[in-house]
Amino acid sequence: MKFHPGCQDLQQHIDHYWIVDQVDKVFTAAQPLYAYPGITPELILVLEGHYRCRYQGRWENVYESRLYSFLEQDITLDLSPLSSFIIVQFKSRALSSILPFLNCRAEQVMANPICSVEDAWGDQIIRICDQLKVSANSERVAILDEWLSRNQHSQHGSFLLEMVSEMGEDYTPAQILDRTGYSRSTLERHFKKDAGLTPKRYQSLQRYKAAVQEIYLTRNTDWQHYVHTYGYFDQSHFIKEVKRYTSFTPSQLIHTPGLLSFRPR
Repeated sequence: MKFHPGCQDLQQHIDHYWIVDQVDKVFTAAQPLYAYPGITPELILVLEGHYRCRYQGRWENVYESRLYSFLEQDITLDLSPLSSFIIVQFKSRALSSILPFLNCRAEQVMANPICSVEDAWGDQIIRICDQLKVSANSERVAILDEWLSRNQHSQHGSFLLEMVSEMGEDYTPAQILDRTGYSRSTLERHFKKDAGLTPKRYQSLQRYKAAVQEIYLTRNTDWQHYVHTYGYFDQSHFIKEVKRYTSFTPSQLIHTPGLLSFRPR
């Protein structure tokens, strides 16, 4: 089930909590699911069981809760061995949505994009998971809200990324420079501090992620639609960028089972 944070400050950075207690009703069989890279940090809290993860060509069984803060390479998950889990999905604004909860800089997170929650938050997360295991869903939301609020050391998001979000996927760095009055070097410095990325890289990942979401949700194979909707130069540019991040062409990707298909709308 999908729940939203009850705290307004958290809603600036967290999109929702996905709470699953009966995994067999979500995933009917063991199946590797493509979990696209992108700019949406996610926290997978393992309450009971384990899952399988393939990253950088290697499969492993994962028994610990993990923070997937930023991924530029494709990742495949098989969540069917889990009995119960919670995914905290942060806003799709790269590191700017997770940094307010961590005591580190963007470059440190980029250097360690997958880490155990104990490395990120210490032993306190063990006690939180123990509480979550024995609580009802309404209580779980309250527990997560309280824990994340306690760890939120910054109440404000990045005004730059908020502005870019309002401008849409086809914004240009020149438009941002015009609105802010920044020099190009100042703009890049602020972007890297807030998101860990240059404006161009951020745009590329944001646009790619939005296109792949639509592919999975609509199954639309009119590739020109994505070119026009998301501001790609042409169909070749669109196909190359999807393959760059996923290792699949759009035609292959649409026939590849993805975790997005199972996520709550």
